[in-house]
Amino acid sequence: MNPRMKQTILCALVCVALLAPSCRGTRGLHTEGRALPYRQWTKQMQEAETPFATLNAPSIDVTAEADGKRVNVTAALRVYTDSVVMLSIIPFLGIEMFTVELYPDRWMLYDRVNRTYYTESYEYFDLKWGVQVDFAAVQSLFTTRIYSAAVRGTDAKDWTYTPLDAGRAAIERTAGDFTQRLTASAAHTVEQVAWSTSGGQYRFTADFTDYAVSRGVNYPRRIAFALTSGGTPLARVGMTLRRVSFNGELRLNPADPARYKRGNVGRLADLLQML
Repeated sequence: MNPRMKQTILCALVCVALLAPSCRGTRGLHTEGRALPYRQWTKQMQEAETPFATLNAPSIDVTAEADGKRVNVTAALRVYTDSVVMLSIIPFLGIEMFTVELYPDRWMLYDRVNRTYYTESYEYFDLKWGVQVDFAAVQSLFTTRIYSAAVRGTDAKDWTYTPLDAGRAAIERTAGDFTQRLTASAAHTVEQVAWSTSGGQYRFTADFTDYAVSRGVNYPRRIAFALTSGGTPLARVGMTLRRVSFNGELRLNPADPARYKRGNVGRLADLLQML
């Protein structure tokens, strides 16, 4: 695999693991073709969130596009709710190339080929790009609590509620130079989450489709991410979850940073800006 293709995979991996949200449960569905009043809609969204302790997705097809190049890889995802999220990229022959480990206080990215790791707190992304993310928001990308993660710590009056067609609805909130918008279906599944900085300098969207139920948990089998700068595409990532199980035993094998050299996070960020 040539260095440029490896950079493409790395860019896609960081975009997927560090910049976004979603999933949703099936209780209390509303499918009458008209939007609910805001208070009732909020209650239904909360009731539709199906909690789980663990998630194991050992087979995920990933398509990444950046700098005019496209690459297909396989990934594996493991989640201990509120504790750790681990995403492994496996390009060929079952050999891990990159691993992202997310913890409540930090993220860690391991380049297993070059024996290098990168780590920082989540505040780094706010300082670097003005993108406000934390562990709860990133974890919600793979859990059923995207709505709760989006609105936690805010007043309902801070959000603009917009009924849409066919019973769909959206909420939007701007705080400082940061805007977040969540669009949900009439069945209270999240269709899209969009985060953007002032003037649209950076915009991240996550789209969720093809929902299925496993052990009572409703999850999207297809997730698509897009990162743009000033309207110009930087990276696109599509994920198809082929197999997913919830609330089972889960074995994690976190990497040992002592066996890797520490890389410069600033250089990693500059690489993403150049792509």
